Amino acid sequence: MTSLLVRYLEDLRGDSRRFDTLPGSLTATIRLDIHTTQGVDKWFLLINKGIVQSSKESTHPDLVMCAPQQLFDDFTCGNSRVMPALFRNAMQIEGDLRLLTIFDRILPVRKMRHHGYGRAEEPGNG
Repeated sequence: MTSLLVRYLEDLRGDSRRFDTLPGSLTATIRLDIHTTQGVDKWFLLINKGIVQSSKESTHPDLVMCAPQQLFDDFTCGNSRVMPALFRNAMQIEGDLRLLTIFDRILPVRKMRHHGYGRAEEPGNG
């Protein structure tokens, strides 16, 4: 089954998007280490003054987030939130903790159903 987050990141790959909810002066990189049964899938979110793009190319991250694929999918569709997951020790992070709220703002939670991503637990999504 294709990960919901990976589908979203693939949509962002090569297609920069402006996020009005981000600070206009912010420039940062977030690395996502998505743990799957096949290993670790690394993605990078490149943030440049409100514009976000995803990449598979390695670059120095300001924040590294490590979690199982299912948890990242839960973030993506709104079944879980980043800060509570951190507090219950469901994920590991390293770097600038302030970027966790930025990651949360980048996720498409409110638009999920309108763009065909569905919910993580629904059969046939992937």
